[in-house]
Amino acid sequence: MKSGEKILISDFHVGCQMWQSHALQTLGVEVSVASMSSHGRYLKQGAGLSGCESLIAKRMAGAWGAGWRGQFREADAERLLRDRRLMEALDSFDGFLCSFPPPLALLFLHLAKRLNKRVIWNMGHRFNLGVRTPGDNRAVMNAIYEMRASPRHVVAVMSEYDYHYVRYYLGIEPVRLDLTCFHVPLRETQPARREILVGPVHAGDYGADARVREMNSLAIQRGLGSQREPPVFKLIRSLYRNYELEDLRRHPAVVLLPYSAFSVSMAELYELGIPMFVPSVDFIVRNRMMKDRILHPIYCTENEYLAFQMGQVCPDYAYSPNEYTADAERDWLKLAYFYRQKNVVVWDSFEELLDRLVSEDLVRVRRGMARENESRREDSRHMWSALFLKGADEPAG
Repeated sequence: MKSGEKILISDFHVGCQMWQSHALQTLGVEVSVASMSSHGRYLKQGAGLSGCESLIAKRMAGAWGAGWRGQFREADAERLLRDRRLMEALDSFDGFLCSFPPPLALLFLHLAKRLNKRVIWNMGHRFNLGVRTPGDNRAVMNAIYEMRASPRHVVAVMSEYDYHYVRYYLGIEPVRLDLTCFHVPLRETQPARREILVGPVHAGDYGADARVREMNSLAIQRGLGSQREPPVFKLIRSLYRNYELEDLRRHPAVVLLPYSAFSVSMAELYELGIPMFVPSVDFIVRNRMMKDRILHPIYCTENEYLAFQMGQVCPDYAYSPNEYTADAERDWLKLAYFYRQKNVVVWDSFEELLDRLVSEDLVRVRRGMARENESRREDSRHMWSALFLKGADEPAG
């Protein structure tokens, strides 16, 4: 690793900032986080951003726009190049790391060329998230190809799903920098709470409330609760308005009702060592649960997506990742974060879920998760170490 390397992490996702800053710090890399997220207060235990970090965050967010809805505009990037205070602040770093929304990396790449800096683009979602026009989509794809050809820049993904998404459309193999929650202490604790969590954290925003009511009704019928007792299953956000990660570790299990292929909050729950009960692929497809898997209709309209005219480049896939058919969804769901963990417990109905909650040896599951999580961290350290040994002194492309 290059001695004394200093990296700026800056984007709109506090979870991505949190896990990656801790990952780099475990390797002795000096890290600053200029968070553009409205949740940036959760960084540094509420200490806030430094003057330099705050300046960078405000200037970059102002040029980009609102989160994933923002767009790269060359005129705004050129205006930033004329901002002396910003350029001096950015010049104090050896490289920039950006994850969400992925197209935001174009703005950092534009500035990095002037400053001769390195860009690490570790995509925290689909590479063209929020893109609305064919020209903007082509600009993102061209930037990926440009960075991939550079010996210094890094094109990476933090999920297996996005590794194959990039490979499908671009025919390249990005670096794997898998989501690993170094900010979550690895320890085994005995649960002290009765409630079974329902996650991930934002599951309630995607219609999980009705399913939780159904699960609790069935639990009462099965004698696992009564009308006089608090519900067995509780959405995390309904149980805790604000919480520490250690609060969640006190619960005996978590039921995942996923809406996306991966998220930082999913990984946090798993690395906390809470036994995780996951619906089967068929259950998800039957119930049309995955609202945040493909670009449309959340991030663009279907007509906007079709206008991108993105074709399949790598022939190794039977279906498009942006296809809504049941067969396509089954095929791509196999790559989701929660199906790639070795110690999840999979169920195909709420009846089977209740059966498995009773029959599973949760102590054995926790121990398996602990071994798996420790192994993942070791693998992640090796991946990041290799990244910082490669190309650190090459000129920026």
